[in-house]
Amino acid sequence: MAIDTANHTTELSRGQLKTELDDLSVLVRHRLVTTDALSQAMTTVFGASSASGLWNWRMAYDVMQASALHALNQWPQYADDLSSLNQLVAALPTETRRSEGQIRLQQFSTPLPYAATVVAAACVQADDIVLEPSTGTGNIAMLAKLKGASLQLNEVDPFRAQLLQAVFGSAPTSHDGEHIDDLLATKRMPSLVLMNPPFASSIDRSSDPHIAAKHVISAAKRLAPGGRLVAIVPMGFSPQRDAAHWKRLGGIVTPRMTIGLPGRTYRKMGTNVETQLLICDKVSQNGAAFNHHTAASLEEARQIATTHLPKRAAVPAAYVSTASKATGKAPAPKPARRPVAASTPRKDNSLMPVAYNVLTTPSDNPAVSDIYASYAPQRMELTDAQPHPSALVESIAMASVAPPAPSALDQTALRLPAHIVKTGVLSAPQLETVIMASDAFARNLPGAFKINEDNTQMIRADDDDTAVPYRMGFF
Repeated sequence: MAIDTANHTTELSRGQLKTELDDLSVLVRHRLVTTDALSQAMTTVFGASSASGLWNWRMAYDVMQASALHALNQWPQYADDLSSLNQLVAALPTETRRSEGQIRLQQFSTPLPYAATVVAAACVQADDIVLEPSTGTGNIAMLAKLKGASLQLNEVDPFRAQLLQAVFGSAPTSHDGEHIDDLLATKRMPSLVLMNPPFASSIDRSSDPHIAAKHVISAAKRLAPGGRLVAIVPMGFSPQRDAAHWKRLGGIVTPRMTIGLPGRTYRKMGTNVETQLLICDKVSQNGAAFNHHTAASLEEARQIATTHLPKRAAVPAAYVSTASKATGKAPAPKPARRPVAASTPRKDNSLMPVAYNVLTTPSDNPAVSDIYASYAPQRMELTDAQPHPSALVESIAMASVAPPAPSALDQTALRLPAHIVKTGVLSAPQLETVIMASDAFARNLPGAFKINEDNTQMIRADDDDTAVPYRMGFF
């Protein structure tokens, strides 16, 4: 067991977690989970009490939730029954203790009855591929799995990721959900996105009131055509209160409905924040109606969703999972043919100068529409570079201002492997950026500077002997 106590980053064997989840799931089924039982379980796993700093109560609550999913996986008949789920959750201890990491990453897991409402609004089917960008402890994911769907799970917190591996049998990806569309390596696009994003902060920003909207927009980009997105979002994400992000989302998917829910929905998770359920389809809008509803309970929200939502659109066959309905697992891929070594040319890794000619008179980038002009380097000709493989444009306003010309420095100073230049690994416009950056870094800003006593301002002081030059940057 490897533990970093400063960051609470803990690596436990799958066997340790699995054994404890097995034991706790028995208590869950008999409604016998108490704070003392949970503390004893964590002490057994870590070999020390919470006072040691090896574990905290946020981790303990996560283990409790994972054990409930472990029990539910063996108790699937209750997965679609809100009354049974309410009884199960009511028997678990209320999550009254918070941690710094929980606040920073906004780790307020989806209550199981709320997760069931998300799955019902999504109309999960056995051939669906479900992406959950911020999986947490897996409450939504488990209920989708019990419907037979294939899962794409992502969780940035290392300990929660270990719990997900113990419960679901495979490790999730660990990307920042705000950039999920950019970072996911798989090309399989999900037919469903089910999500509960952070509401008020992110990994690298302590406060961001629009972080939920940014997570939803990135996930919407990843959604397959015809797919559905169902997200738990703050009440502030609406056309009236966040018009800019709402418009961005509407350019990707068609918002169908939001259903506002009272703060008591999250009481067992230690908070009373009001939320709303957002449902969108990736289809053409064509005058599609959008409505906001308010529900007093999850039962009412589920009734609204199932009564007023249109049927899901058909997802093109190319995006539909081939997962077996019996096992919920995708068939093993056929082994790829091994490439013939002789057919792969060797890369030319010899270094060569990036040759270019400086243009005294900037070249013109002609307009291609009322607002865009084509883009190509205007102040240099690159002798050996390849054109960019797709069309590039910039605004006409930007095109009207020529970039600065690089200085006539020794061009042999910038050298790259020959295959990068000759085969177009970096195109001419990309090499232009490299050249301009290299040119800037080789020079200093005009004049000399001093830093004020508060280290907050750089002041030009050419006549001061203690002033120093600063290297130029590039943007």
